[in-house]
Parts: sequence; C-alpha cells; structure tokens
Amino acid sequence: MTGIVALTGASGFLGRHLVRHFLASGWRVRALVRRDGALDEQPGLTIVLGSVSDDEALDRLMFGADVTVHCAGATKASNRSEFLDVNLHGTTRVARRAAMQSPKPRFIYISSLAARAPHLSDYAASKRAAEESLTAFDSQLEWLVLRPPAIYGPGDQEILRLFRLLNFGVAPVPAPAARERRLSLVYVDDVAAAVTTMLAADLPRRTVFDIGDPEPGGHSWPAIVAAGGRQLGRKVRAVPLPKAFMDVAARANMARCRLTGERPMMTPGKVNELFHADWVARDNPLTEWCDWQPTVALDEGFARTIAWYREHDYL
Repeated sequence: MTGIVALTGASGFLGRHLVRHFLASGWRVRALVRRDGALDEQPGLTIVLGSVSDDEALDRLMFGADVTVHCAGATKASNRSEFLDVNLHGTTRVARRAAMQSPKPRFIYISSLAARAPHLSDYAASKRAAEESLTAFDSQLEWLVLRPPAIYGPGDQEILRLFRLLNFGVAPVPAPAARERRLSLVYVDDVAAAVTTMLAADLPRRTVFDIGDPEPGGHSWPAIVAAGGRQLGRKVRAVPLPKAFMDVAARANMARCRLTGERPMMTPGKVNELFHADWVARDNPLTEWCDWQPTVALDEGFARTIAWYREHDYL
C-alpha cells in the first residue's frame, strides 16, 4: 500500500530523512515547512507553507492524505511553558485537524523514549503529555506513537558536539557508575525505515512502540566513547563528571542563554536525563508486529556520521 503521507517537521533532522525514505518507498509526500526553500523540490513531494498553529495550512496538508506523521517538536526550550506549547499543544492541534478530515488519516506521532520518565525534565514531561493528549481522540483517530531513543546520523547538529570533544581526545561522561548506566542510540535511517514500515503495516491501534538499535542491552557510556574514538582514529580519555558539577554548569548555561536569547540544550532537566540509569528501548518492540529490524550498529552508524561531518567540514 502507498498513497499520500502528510508530514510535519519535514525540514528538521529526522524529517528530511523521513521525506527521503517515504519517497523511495513510493509514497507521495506533503511536507509542512515554515519557509519557502526549506526543502529541495523533487518528484512526489509537495511543499505546504505554514506551521502547526495554522489551521488552514494543516487542512491543506492533510486533505485526502492516507497517513499523517507528526514529527514537528521542540528539543530545546527556555522553559516548561515553551516545551508544552510546541510538544503538547502543537500535537493536540494537529490531531484535532486530522480528526476533522474526511476521510480521516491514520495518525503517527513521533515521540521520544524520554516520555517514559516524565518526572526527569520539562522535555520528557511535554512528550508524555502529548502522547496522553491523543487519548481524547480515541473514537475519532487510529493513532500510533513511536518512541525512539536518542537519534544520531548525518545532519545531526547535537551529537556533533560529542564528536568534536572526542576528536579533541576527551569525553565527559556521567559519574559515578558510568558503566552501569545504559542507553540505546538509534541511527536515523533505522528510525526512518521504522516509520515507513508503520505507514502501511497492520499494527494494533492506539499503541505506543519503543524502538532501539541492534544492541538489545543498550550501551554504556565507556562503550560509546570507545566506539567514537575508534571511528575517529583517536585515543579518547573519558572524564567522569559528578551530577553536582553538571547541575551547576547547566544553570550557568541557562543564565547565559537568557542573556543571549538562545534556547538552551544543556539544562538541569537534561542533566537528569543524562544521569538516568536506564534508557534502553525494550518495551512493545515494533519487531513483534512487523518486519522492521534495526540494522545499523553503533560503530557503523558512527562511521557514517563522522564521514558526513568530515565531508561537510564539520570535523
């Protein structure tokens, strides 16, 4: 089955990879973007200018669509209110407009594994709230939620900071007990392939799916540092940092961002996430219901990502 897929967040890191995978699988894509030129024109792709706060743009995006994939969201914000406005209220607006279409599209929300622990951060709380808001549409929409862990790959500007540190020969890691903390990391093409599979797969409706990488037990921080060092060809020294130090640094970063007007990535909430013991994706695996499997292991994914950074002069 193929048809029309309506996509929000199409010009973001994951969104660009989704567009490529959807088109390659034979889907026609309507992509919501805020500005003209945000995506290159290509066969099968229709650009819809607007935002998730623009009902008229959302109607143009979803009219006659078979599936809506809501990928737009905030990973950085100055406060809890900003996270809720984008991640909760934005999701509710998109779901409401989808429910008003005739026929109604299937609805896939790209959430985050962080939603599993909403007490840790404003970001995690906003993603969990967005998931829970979909229950208001149980009688109107066939919705699915996908919770990927941290996503990396070509074009990602966040993990680039880690690779630059690794390239310099040092890597700050949470301490103590960094070896006991484990997390899944997933390569962006594996996420895009998972969503593409979900477009037409016969999946249980109104279900939340976690996905991870090919390592079922996740990775320790030392293993992540070692993999990065191998692919960079550098000897890297892990520098354990206590949570108290990271909390102070995060508060200082937030104060700096208030002065500059930037949206901070490193916040006390993000520190809580970094020091959380278990970010391994293991519940409701998508692989139980369809033929999707993650294929890109950590070393291979790091090698591809580093090659892209070098090609584009980021490293």
